[in-house]
Amino acid sequence: MKAQKEKVYAKGFKGFNPGMTCRGKQYKEDTVFTEKEAKMCEKGMHFCESPLAVLGYYPLLNDNGELSEFAKVEALAPVETEENKSVTTKLKVGKKLSLGEFIREAVKFLLGKGTTERTKASSGSYSKLAASGDDSKLAASGAGSSLAASGSYSKLAASGDASIVVSAGRFCSVQVGKAHCIAASMGEGGRVKGALGASLVCAEWDSRTLLCVKHAKVDGKRIKADTWYTVKNGKWVKEE
Repeated sequence: MKAQKEKVYAKGFKGFNPGMTCRGKQYKEDTVFTEKEAKMCEKGMHFCESPLAVLGYYPLLNDNGELSEFAKVEALAPVETEENKSVTTKLKVGKKLSLGEFIREAVKFLLGKGTTERTKASSGSYSKLAASGDDSKLAASGAGSSLAASGSYSKLAASGDASIVVSAGRFCSVQVGKAHCIAASMGEGGRVKGALGASLVCAEWDSRTLLCVKHAKVDGKRIKADTWYTVKNGKWVKEE
């Protein structure tokens, strides 16, 4: 007789320190974890529905320049939710996501949740803008904005604090204007630019083959502020 499949109360994403630890607890891939109680910010295991919300608790790069780790999760017990975070007593942790997979999940989430006009601008805080057509143009100036595009030749820019801007299309330009923001271009021929303290992510492709995904913090020395960068031969290259 087949074992009955457990009920999934919610799905989402969880962030970890390097080594898959969170709040002193060691996690592993493809494993179910349980705790006796769940109380927001105190007890239980926490996760977010949105992959971008996770970055509010685990930054892409920590203070040592190390990449945080991320995984898809499923809550197998009732969930308490407050704002963008949930907590449960039973959590199934799936496979760890690569940086590229995590960024693609963020794009997919925004395309499913956000506004999908090809040209859109917003000045409000916590805006969510998304576009799937080629040559899209998205801009936001409010704090905590999230922008995503999957079409080719798109241009995305955010000037507010704690903004996250990602593209999956070919030959896209992505820029952020404040520290503690993320600019990511995951398609072929992409380029990124950020203010001092921002995090940059850029992929290198050979035709349809992904060669590498590079990440760096704009430190003003190795990676200059307000300067366009792309990745060639596995290295950051400044565009003239």
